[in-house]
Amino acid sequence: MITSEKLVGSENYLSWSASVELWFMGQGYEDHLVTWEANIPEVDRVQWRKIDAQLCSVLWQSVDPKILLHLRAYKTCFKFWNQVKGLYTNDIQRLYKVASSIVNVSQQDMNLSTYMATLPLLRRNS
Repeated sequence: MITSEKLVGSENYLSWSASVELWFMGQGYEDHLVTWEANIPEVDRVQWRKIDAQLCSVLWQSVDPKILLHLRAYKTCFKFWNQVKGLYTNDIQRLYKVASSIVNVSQQDMNLSTYMATLPLLRRNS
């Protein structure tokens, strides 16, 4: 068991993620949270996948079943971890960054259509 505290949403994401990271580090497998499968050398990939599947199964058990319904499609630790992180981190900071970017954008020497096209990009890139 990774942690006794199951992830239930943004209200306990920070403590849950800290416990998960610590557990993975303690097992010597923190690379499974931060490494894309394609970046694993081909010679090591079969063994890496086997370990990752076992770790992902344990990771799934640390999440509330209601949330897991929406996350079961992510079958590597890296994909699962990044999806959860994207869902539950920095919602307020991200909103502030987007709003600030939109407020501070200026037309400069762009024509109007180019200027207007930058606004949706600010939201996507933040």
